[in-house]
Amino acid sequence: MERKERTEPRELCPLALIGADGKAVDFKLLERIKLGEDLPYLGRGGEVAMTMNTRFRRWDLWQRYRKEAKRIKQVCVPYSFRHRYAKASHSKGLPLPNIAESMGHTPEVHMQNYARFKPSGTKEMYKKANELAAIYIDD
Repeated sequence: MERKERTEPRELCPLALIGADGKAVDFKLLERIKLGEDLPYLGRGGEVAMTMNTRFRRWDLWQRYRKEAKRIKQVCVPYSFRHRYAKASHSKGLPLPNIAESMGHTPEVHMQNYARFKPSGTKEMYKKANELAAIYIDD
């Protein structure tokens, strides 16, 4: 198996989490970091996934999430957070190169791993572009 390139450290680009009520949930993460609040230990470089997996396994709420995911034939793993970030970024219409940069990899690597989250709608985009063009043709 070919070893993947390591994801580079990068500036945090938070994306609002929308709650079940449709409103943004504000964890005030950036403010908390600026105030010096300690973040959970994530392990040394290359150990983050293992550290988070261990932490989550001990968390009752995580176990309930996993059971619910299994019930609805979904998968809930620590990487689900990263997948959700990619999907939400795409659904907001953010440009692919910027999403890739925020996640610490190239657009090519992003498409290899997250292409399934790119919204469809190609026909609608072209229809809208043609409708806009018609406005200028009619003038």
